[in-house]
Amino acid sequence: ADDLRRARPLAHEKDVSILAAAMRAGATLLVTHNTRHFRSGKDVRVIRPRTLVTEARAWMARFGR
Repeated sequence: ADDLRRARPLAHEKDVSILAAAMRAGATLLVTHNTRHFRSGKDVRVIRPRTLVTEARAWMARFGR
């Protein structure tokens, strides 16, 4: 119930359960093409798949890969 309360202001009403489940599982990142229905909050960051790939590549480049 607490996860639903925290997710409600950050997601479209039909998507609240998805974000709440992610929060309940301890996810700090939600990767989705549907960024219009989700907003980042203090507990979870919402990004598009392309952003994840770009950031992962930059992170790996710091290790010389």
